[in-house]
Amino acid sequence: MNSFINPIKLYFMDHDDPPLISTVAKKDIQVTFNHLFPGFRDIVNTYLHQRFWSLSATYDFDIDLKELFGHCRAVSPDGHNVGSLALEYVEGFIRELEKYTRDGTYKPARDAFNTVVSRRKIKITANDGLPIESPSGCRVVGRIFEINYHPEKYGFSMSEACRDLAKEIDKELLKLEITNIPVLARISVEKEWTEKQTDLKKRLREEINSDVELEVYPSWEAIWKVLASAEKQKPDRRHGDLIQVAERFGLDIYQYFNVCVSQIKDQIKKDATKVEIFRRRLTGQKIKLEVVEDGKLEVGVYHECKFDNGALLLRVTASKFGNQSWVATAIETLFTQHF
Repeated sequence: MNSFINPIKLYFMDHDDPPLISTVAKKDIQVTFNHLFPGFRDIVNTYLHQRFWSLSATYDFDIDLKELFGHCRAVSPDGHNVGSLALEYVEGFIRELEKYTRDGTYKPARDAFNTVVSRRKIKITANDGLPIESPSGCRVVGRIFEINYHPEKYGFSMSEACRDLAKEIDKELLKLEITNIPVLARISVEKEWTEKQTDLKKRLREEINSDVELEVYPSWEAIWKVLASAEKQKPDRRHGDLIQVAERFGLDIYQYFNVCVSQIKDQIKKDATKVEIFRRRLTGQKIKLEVVEDGKLEVGVYHECKFDNGALLLRVTASKFGNQSWVATAIETLFTQHF
């Protein structure tokens, strides 16, 4: 059962011969650290929807005061603010968690964090792998979320320690199963595709005087799984590469349709008589984007643009996803050679 242990007791209980702790450091721990930490723990559990009547599932902080006090003395001889500094690391974590979970309302983020940090521990600990010029960070180790500091820089860049919280959670989520959908991909789709497609449809309607649906086929989730499966086949795959894809996933989807709509507009400006031809061919009133596995198209072909069952279909292989330059040429060819 999780419980909040008084740090003073933790300090002297776990170490037979601790270094002398100054009176001011003890007071800082008792007044600042002990008084506020339970409240911070409650905030974390609220954001992550961990219920307090099920104590085995709630989050707690794992603090080793011997470690913190020793490193604090390296920058402050009496370690007088060891507790206050620890709180600032935690406050920075909570601010990032608040944004990540949208005050606890964003279920995909809550689920991802709870899945990855299954031991329900938040730990402040040194990481000598951090560069001294960027002495704070975060990571997940052994299913515990770590707030890290460089051993020689305890108390530096505290507010920035968890700036990569979302990336670190997504990296671990992909390690569990590479086809899991990163939260960063979901956020990118919301901001760069879902919120912007209405404007794209409006632009197209102004050109052809007809409403056309823009469809990610069969769904953006399915496209992500195709991309992730392709990454899985690489012998040198790196989860960080997929994180980069996730961060711009929605924008890449948007850009395929944006280039398509812009080129249709340009072609119609060149020859307005082709509007009616285009409308007759587009009986399904849809433009679709599909991503397929490498090798699914003809040998040496990585993308295609064609009418398929009354829809204009943009199809691209997984290895070439994100390159939209071919779309403009394909639309121009469609208009000049087939209309």
